[in-house]
Amino acid sequence: MQILDVENPTSKKAQAILEAAFQAFCSYGYRRTSMEDIARGTGMSRAALYLHYKNKEDILRSLMQYYFAGALGAVEAALQAQGTLEDKLLAAFYGQAGEEFEVLLNSPHGDELMDVKSSYAAQIVTEGETALVQLY
Repeated sequence: MQILDVENPTSKKAQAILEAAFQAFCSYGYRRTSMEDIARGTGMSRAALYLHYKNKEDILRSLMQYYFAGALGAVEAALQAQGTLEDKLLAAFYGQAGEEFEVLLNSPHGDELMDVKSSYAAQIVTEGETALVQLY
């Protein structure tokens, strides 16, 4: 499943790494996921993974940046589309949450992932949520 729907990602490798990380975090939890797990998910060596990201926290921060970039684009497009206010808001809420959020919430590690995103990516989360509020 492709979890990132952001135009012009830094590289295809970065996108593959973030997708593998998301899957590993949902499967094993953030704390139990190792860089080796993420590397294995991308089909690359752990050493090659370190050429793209310095550690797991760096990957999580990038994952949050991609999430908010995609959510902001989807919400903006939904709110500018034709239709009733109700239709626009429903589309915006889905664009903000989407499939990724459903996967996260259905993961046995969803609570942990929600907690660590606030710890390791607090500034990104604050800025992203502020930008979403401004759009709404």
